[in-house]
Amino acid sequence: MNAIAPAFNSQQAPISLVSSFFPESPLTAWWRDAATQTFGDTSGFLPPDHNLGSFADITARLWPTYAEAAWQEVMGLSVPLMEPTPDFKIDDSIRSGKIPHIDVTTQRITPDCRMWNFTRHDSTAHTPRFLIVSPDSGSGSEAMTEFVHAFSWWGNVSLLQWVDPHYVPCGHDISLDSLTGAVVKAVAMNPKCHIVGDSQSGITAARAAFYTAQRPELREAAPASLTVISSPIDASRKPLASINWMATHSVGRPLAIPAGWAYPGRGRMILPGAIMKLMFKHAPDEPKTAFPVQALSDQFIGDTLEGVFRQFLLARGKDVYRGEVIDPAQYKGFVSVFMGARDKICTPRQTDALLDLTPNAAGHFSYTHPGGTHYGMLEYGVAAAIIAPSVAKAAGIARKPLMLVT
Repeated sequence: MNAIAPAFNSQQAPISLVSSFFPESPLTAWWRDAATQTFGDTSGFLPPDHNLGSFADITARLWPTYAEAAWQEVMGLSVPLMEPTPDFKIDDSIRSGKIPHIDVTTQRITPDCRMWNFTRHDSTAHTPRFLIVSPDSGSGSEAMTEFVHAFSWWGNVSLLQWVDPHYVPCGHDISLDSLTGAVVKAVAMNPKCHIVGDSQSGITAARAAFYTAQRPELREAAPASLTVISSPIDASRKPLASINWMATHSVGRPLAIPAGWAYPGRGRMILPGAIMKLMFKHAPDEPKTAFPVQALSDQFIGDTLEGVFRQFLLARGKDVYRGEVIDPAQYKGFVSVFMGARDKICTPRQTDALLDLTPNAAGHFSYTHPGGTHYGMLEYGVAAAIIAPSVAKAAGIARKPLMLVT
């Protein structure tokens, strides 16, 4: 698996000049050996020549972006000073017949989470509701609009959008537990919803579904179905050297810098969106669509590295939330998993581990998209043609008729 190598092509000018000054390096040899000892495969991690010149190429690509991101933080230019309002393209989509007639409302349920409600005009008390949990670093409307449009054909939709850490005061922690708490609260507000999580948010959605199912006071509100898409439920299964080595050695977290003075979250340690974009650009599955990428809090990154990629807590039955061990076996709703056969960030085996963790589920559904990549699973064609209809069918939901604006 040599998919990551082209991102670090030492033949590309002008950075290729750096490579010519460095011979074979003990530092790069150590880097390769550490990965080999841990995972036994480094073909997806290091470029073919394994020398310090290639290491210098990587550094030369990273640090100019990092320096620019730090400067933008200081000057208050990294994100708008006021939290922007996303555009879900609702009105135009209604008029064109792409989606049914819906109303949009919003409410902030925690300092780091906003919930958008998309309610159909023909909805009743029995209309199903889909609760979509945004990916933590790709929570912008452009990334999730396609999911909202696709699921609106089958019922009402609520979208949990994570607030950029710049706009969250430092008095509020942004951690894996705080995000899970926001989802638990959203589930309580939408009893028996059908919860959907993509990528890292699949972990958050699963934790919330399992926790509500095992708590007596929340059990009646537990999601009727749980769907995860390309999520590292058990990152120990068929691990990728490139992704898991970086997680094991905290690659990314040491790059965290304080949020700029001009923002409500001033001083919070974050990984800037610009650095996240650079990581996505050099990822094995580069997204075709230019999704907006927001910053991540240092605390959330640390929780994810430790719990998901190092200790595999959820998969090992050792994940603790609010002082209670999460027990997936107590979840009795329907469980669906969707994976991309060409996903080189989260392998299908890591996602379908959810089926083994939920032996008492009402039923299981698994689908592997033959041409699907990690970011490709977010695209409208996949969401509208495959994911939304499959989730609805598994839950016994019929498609509602189209209502055009007159």
